[in-house]
Amino acid sequence: DVYGFPIHESHCHTQPSWAAYLQQQRKRWSIYLSHHTSFNFENTANDAEVKKLVRRGIPPELRGHLWPLLTGSAKAKQEAGPGYYKNLLNKAKEKAPRVLGQIEKDLERTFPDHQAFEEGSCQSLLRNVLVAYAMHNPYVSYCQSMNFITAVLLLFMEEEDAFWVLVYIVEDLCRVLPGLRNNHEPEKKKMKKKKKKKKKK
Repeated sequence: DVYGFPIHESHCHTQPSWAAYLQQQRKRWSIYLSHHTSFNFENTANDAEVKKLVRRGIPPELRGHLWPLLTGSAKAKQEAGPGYYKNLLNKAKEKAPRVLGQIEKDLERTFPDHQAFEEGSCQSLLRNVLVAYAMHNPYVSYCQSMNFITAVLLLFMEEEDAFWVLVYIVEDLCRVLPGLRNNHEPEKKKMKKKKKKKKKK
């Protein structure tokens, strides 16, 4: 398909209708972006039209540009400075993270039927992003399935941009911040206290 994955025979009939729908979305996004040249996280967060467009779908060729802007990860990348990502990789070369072995195992399991990952051309990029994140957020480090999320990002954007969108997914959506306990910990403690009180009764 357009993303590089093999198409199963049972899905072949959906391709023409999907292509027509994507073309409609391209026109909608083209019109919106032509009238909003200063497109960023701050001025689109509460924009009802953007929300509607996003829910209908972002064309593949625009995702690498729009995902970092819509998530605010482009701003985070800018605030961190141009050398932050490279410094993480350099630190990993000096002292590899403990999860490196697990990352290496999962590289081979990541979309083995996809053209780019089957040939190995994207595996080094995937390794870099996952290792860099393990250095950036030692509390999370690396969890299985982060490889698949990152691999999807790499299909649409450069590796450093993929890193920063991954940061957004883990730390803003999932709320697991570097150096801090998971934000769900207080709720877990409350639940434990309630259970203890019930047992006493």
